[in-house]
Amino acid sequence: MNLWMRRLAELGGMAMIGDGFLATINPEGHVRLWERGPWRRLLKPFADHPELTRAVGMVEVLAGSLLAGTAMEDGTSRSA
Repeated sequence: MNLWMRRLAELGGMAMIGDGFLATINPEGHVRLWERGPWRRLLKPFADHPELTRAVGMVEVLAGSLLAGTAMEDGTSRSA
């Protein structure tokens, strides 16, 4: 993976970690913030079930961590 793709992957991972963390600590407030607009139908199950939002948030933190970690692995070793 080239440098720019690794940077984009790490940026995506950071966004996923942040979004998942917010969904985990405040599921109702997080969904309420985003429930207006074209994605309202998509968010309805999450608005009705905060525990589902919290569980998906935890999975999102894990997936984002894996994505960001993969982006940092470039196969070279750097010593300080």
